Amino acid sequence: MPHGVKPLRRHSQKTHPHRIGKARPPSKREEGGRRVEAPRIEWEAVKREPSEFKRKLLAIGYLTERLARLGVKTYVVGGEAVEVYTSGQFITGDIDLVVSDRKKAANLLKSLGFKQVSRVWINPDLNIAIDIVGSNLSGSKDKIRTVELAGFTVNLEGVEDLIVKRLYSYKFWRQKIDLDQAVVLLKNYEDLDMEYLRKKATEQQVVETLEQISRIT
Repeated sequence: MPHGVKPLRRHSQKTHPHRIGKARPPSKREEGGRRVEAPRIEWEAVKREPSEFKRKLLAIGYLTERLARLGVKTYVVGGEAVEVYTSGQFITGDIDLVVSDRKKAANLLKSLGFKQVSRVWINPDLNIAIDIVGSNLSGSKDKIRTVELAGFTVNLEGVEDLIVKRLYSYKFWRQKIDLDQAVVLLKNYEDLDMEYLRKKATEQQVVETLEQISRIT
């Protein structure tokens, strides 16, 4: 097993790869004439986190909870999902998010000091960039995994879909890092839906590559 990689199992679609820091119980406050739960941590606490990896996770959790209170569903996808699943073994640049309401997400990011540069939202105080890649998941919602980050509940793109996308990138663009990521994900998750994985791999013309790495993991 690669250093720093912890295998996870799906437990009723909920796993707990990271519990960062000590989250306080949510407090109640008034908002729009109704009582709502305040975030488990303050945004300033996210800024103070010295570890870039942990700071990104805290930011993801904070944003997910704030957006949920606005009725917005958030999913962590792409390279950032791989980074979380591999406990930081593969570091990505932008945090890729799918949100059900891009306008509400944009307004929240602005209020937290993010500035939009092209399609990416950048916060210089946090050294974090967020890319809202869409409003709809390209993979299966049934394969989404729910994890806990510092007391926050976060939705990650399914491991099966990530593996297929990484293999597709490797096959057609020869990105070796994507093959490495697919191998690690396949090796460290024993509860994969192999029938679904092979079906998606066949649809994307990467089933032969999947079979090849399956023999070495």
